[in-house]
Amino acid sequence: MSVPQRRGQLLRLLDVALQSFNKQFDDFLSRLYDALVAESEKAVDSKLAHLYFNASNLLNGNRYVFFHVASSRMETNLRQAIAASDPNHSEMRTLHDSNLSLVPFAEMDNKVMLGAAARRFETDLEEPLNALTIRFAFLIGRETPSLAHNPFRPEIWLDGLQASWSEFDPDTATHSLILPLLTPEVFFLLRPLFDELNQVLTSAGVLPELNSAYQIRKSNGNLNTA
Repeated sequence: MSVPQRRGQLLRLLDVALQSFNKQFDDFLSRLYDALVAESEKAVDSKLAHLYFNASNLLNGNRYVFFHVASSRMETNLRQAIAASDPNHSEMRTLHDSNLSLVPFAEMDNKVMLGAAARRFETDLEEPLNALTIRFAFLIGRETPSLAHNPFRPEIWLDGLQASWSEFDPDTATHSLILPLLTPEVFFLLRPLFDELNQVLTSAGVLPELNSAYQIRKSNGNLNTA
């Protein structure tokens, strides 16, 4: 695949991912709002209950604002993750706006929480996620597939939403409350997204013969998370 063709596929994957994010956002906000209300009602500590209550009210009254913040942040996350997947490829570097940067977790415990949250999704979505990881590695010319170089992995989406909330809510006391609520039941439906991304790649001739048995062999062998 030529450089222009590869760049076209990267842009196509980015577009599909962002479209899925935008289409699902309203339903996701409703589930997140319900989760915040539920936590407020069951919290024993009155201060904590108040934080959840205020967060739910803020979200419910400013849904469009949060959508704007989150959609912008997620595009930043995805573009930067694509660029970081192989910085030696110039066509990937051009996808990255150097004026935009991820909002990193400042403390190690937050990074641990992010990893734990992501693993819940990785376990549930192992087959389509592994297939996407293998196909993406093939697309960019990596010899060994690695989940860490898959720019559409769950961690990228979770980090984006966590960062979005921190930007959205000026009350820093609520910033640590959101990530634990981003469970597979509340979060975006990632399986249809991964299926669609896999379809985009197979339609472009990227490992269309990849089958379930091959995915499992790769995940048990060469696929790694480092």
